[in-house]
Amino acid sequence: EIWKVLNNLKISRLVRISGDRGIGKRSLAAAVAQHILRFLPNLVEDVIWLPYNPTNNDRRVDHLLSNIFNACNSNEISALEFREKKRTEARAVYDLLHEKKLLLIVDARTLVSAEKLCTFLDCLLEETLHVRVVVVHRGDTVVCD
Repeated sequence: EIWKVLNNLKISRLVRISGDRGIGKRSLAAAVAQHILRFLPNLVEDVIWLPYNPTNNDRRVDHLLSNIFNACNSNEISALEFREKKRTEARAVYDLLHEKKLLLIVDARTLVSAEKLCTFLDCLLEETLHVRVVVVHRGDTVVCD
């Protein structure tokens, strides 16, 4: 399975890992990230997980991505309001990541609004050159189809 995800990441910048609860989707994503960092440093230089878990490596981009993800996971604003309200933070993310080789792993298994996340990821992939995204979600939800 690791090889399937790796091969897909080489040809596509957005890969989805889906399936039933408890089959190891997040573990697979972690194994892929570890393999890439260790053996494929030309593909990806860094990995960021969302939802964000603070580490000693607190960077501005981590916090910006976390704020955007949290807004995606909120019912307080619509997708249209999301685009308008998060435009400034999103622009800052795009500028910081424009030429970075980053793997963004998004754990969307409990996501409230896939539409907002997809809007952000579509723009992120359009505005950056080398960012790759793995979205982990349950098989019964469609994320960024």
